[in-house]
Formats: sequence, structure tokens, C-alpha cells
Amino acid sequence: MSFLMNMPVYSFNIPRIYSAVAEWAAAVMYVSLMPTNRKRWQRILMTVVFLFWQCAWLLLTQDLPLLFWIPSMAAAIAWIYLFLRTMTGERRTICAGTCMSAFLLAEFMASLEWQIEYFGHLQSIPVRAAVAAAAYAAILSLFYFMERPMKKSPYVEMLTRRQVLSILILGIITFLLSNLSFVYANTPFSATLERDVYYVRTLVDLCGVVGCYALRRQIVQMNEEKDLVSINAMLRAQYDKYRAYQQNIDMINIKYHDLKHQIAGLRAETDSQKRSAWIDSMEKELETYRPEKQTGNQVLDSMIDAKRVTMQQNHISFTCVANGQLLDFMHVTDICTIFGNALDNAIESVSLLPDPEQRNIHMEVLERKGFVFIEVTNYCDHAVPLGRDGFPLTSKSDRVNHGFGVKSIAYSAKKYGGSTKFGTDGKSFYVRCLIPMQKNPA
Repeated sequence: MSFLMNMPVYSFNIPRIYSAVAEWAAAVMYVSLMPTNRKRWQRILMTVVFLFWQCAWLLLTQDLPLLFWIPSMAAAIAWIYLFLRTMTGERRTICAGTCMSAFLLAEFMASLEWQIEYFGHLQSIPVRAAVAAAAYAAILSLFYFMERPMKKSPYVEMLTRRQVLSILILGIITFLLSNLSFVYANTPFSATLERDVYYVRTLVDLCGVVGCYALRRQIVQMNEEKDLVSINAMLRAQYDKYRAYQQNIDMINIKYHDLKHQIAGLRAETDSQKRSAWIDSMEKELETYRPEKQTGNQVLDSMIDAKRVTMQQNHISFTCVANGQLLDFMHVTDICTIFGNALDNAIESVSLLPDPEQRNIHMEVLERKGFVFIEVTNYCDHAVPLGRDGFPLTSKSDRVNHGFGVKSIAYSAKKYGGSTKFGTDGKSFYVRCLIPMQKNPA
């Protein structure tokens, strides 16, 4: 504590120990809002090591010439980024944006606390420590509840490099303006009075923190709106596919019955062995495309018929145990969305398998304790990674513009108060929806 006793209370410069503790506390607060796969003892050890390292680094570099001030602060920011990256394992873009938010929040915390000490003429070390702890705790608690809904949002993962770059630029400008007055006093933007230096620095830091939060919030909302537009487009696409296929089915039914009568007439007219073999071949081919009416729900039957052709072309085995009447309360669009996307994803997955014996899909629609249980499973011999929202991470390189199929399934189930779960079970990947049964039809 000797460095605190010798520290000048009325110095413009915020004590480095205050900044170090603030940066550590802000980083720990953001880590608590982010998913991590570290064990408890690892998190505790890394947190303690980061605290001592950040304090040691800022104290060792406090007497360096002004020329090395910015590089030393840049290194301090880099330690925050490294701490976030090591603790959470999140993508670089997410950690970079979070790192700048944590650094700006720490700057504001340290500046506000040091301003309170200046105006209160606090000399006692226990009092100053208590004031610092109270100020930091109050600010961190406030921002924790502000950040919690946004950090838990799956749309945070959709941050692009350009959006993160905007956050970084805002943070750098805020940091430079807030420290301009006590670094270079003779500029058009510098404060000259001691009282104004404290006030301007705290105010600029506050504006930077709020501006950074608002920018990130706006980016998340933009991603959310973009996602919703894409989901609605997929809903319409699945419904359009159903309508188009239903029209084709009607035409096929007409042709089916017409050909049945034609074949009966041909059989009556000739006993030629060659003609008979040809007629048998026609009947067999017609059986392949015969509409299946097995579930009791016309929409579900049409969706199965539409996908059955693709399954046959890819030599996919399909089994179904479904009571389609349980879906009568659901809108046509939602039935098309749930089963159309689930079957499309399953077909796409098993079509890539080299072994035809592994190309199998199973679907169930059953009643379970007042709920409609929907499950579509397909063969899968590897674990499928899931995002923080529980959705499977797309294997495509462009994650931003893919993965809307699983989101639209969950969106349709949620409309009826239901839930959706994705995962692997043994050698199968499953999509499960649990929807409360409703008496009134949609």
C-alpha cells in the first residue's frame, strides 16, 4: 500500500492501480455474460493471474516517457482481449468488440471515481478504497443488467468485421479525446482549468461508453430484423413449394386415374405377352408416384409426397409414424415450415453419405401428455456443434446468410407456445418440437 500513500491526490493522471483494477473488473463482468468451456478452477486461476498481471503492467509502465504511453495502453488493451479470448473461446470479432466495450467502461469507472476523490478531498486510504469499491460495484451492476439481454442474444454472434471496426474506431476516438487535456494542453479541444479536466474526461468517457453500447445494440437489432426478414421469406418459400406441389399432385391424380382406365382397356383388347409386360411396367411406375395418404393431414401428406421423390432419387430410406390429425390446429404455413425444413435438412445431410445403408430418415408425430411431439431423425456419426441459442452451427462458410431453416422451425413452433431442440443421440441427429395441443383450428 506504500504506492497509495505516496500518490498525489490532486494529480490529473488517474492512478494506474485504479485503471488496472477497473480494467480487470470490467473484463470479468463481460466474461460472466459470455459462454465458457473452462473449468471452475481454471476460471479462478486465470482471473487472479490477470488481476496481478494487469496491475503489475500498468504500475511498471507508469513512469515511461509520453512517447511510450500509447503503446503501453495498447498493450493493456491487448491483455484484456487475450483474457476474454482465453476465458471464452469466442470468435475474434466478438472478443474484439467486447474488449473495447470493457476498456471504455473501465476508463469511465476510473475517471468517475478519481473525480469523486478530487471533489471530496479524500485523503484516508480506507475511505478512498471504500469509495472506489462502491463506485465500481454500482457501475458494474448497472451495466451488467444493461448488457445481459444483449450478450445473451444469439445475434451477437452475427457481428461482422466492419461492424466491429466501427466499435473499435469509436473506442479509440473516445480514449484519445478523454485524455487529450492532460497530455496536450494547447489544443482547441483541451481544457485548461483543473476542474474542467476532470469533468471533461469523465463526460467524454461516459459518452463513449453509452455510444458504444448504443452502437452495439443497434447492430444487434439490425441483425435481428435481417434474420426475421429471412425467416419470413423462408416461410413463404416453403408455403409456395407446398402450393406448387399441391397443384402438381392434383394433375397427377387426374392422370393417375385416367391411365388406370386406359390400362384396363388395353388389357381387355389384347393378350399379347409383350403388351402385357409393357402394361405391367407402366403400373409399377405409376405405383412409385402414387400419392400417399397415410397421416390424416392433407398438408403433411403433400409435404411427405414432395420429399419422397427426392428421397427415392438419392436412395434414402424413409419411415414415418404420424398422426396428422394432431396438426389440425396449426396453420398451413407452419406445417410446411416445420416439416419442409426438417426433411430438407435431413435429406441434405444423408445424401452426402457414401454408404446407402446409412441413408435413412425417420419421422414421428405423436401425442404426449397434452403435447404434440414432432421428431425428425437422420443418421449422423459425428457430433453437431450447437450455438449459444441451441441451434446447429451451419457448416457453410457464410454463417450470416445460412441457418435460417432451423430458425424458422423454432419460430413456427414458438408461435404456438412450443419449444424446439436440436442435437445428436447415438448415431442420429434429431429435431424435436413439443407444442401444446389446441382445440381451436388455426
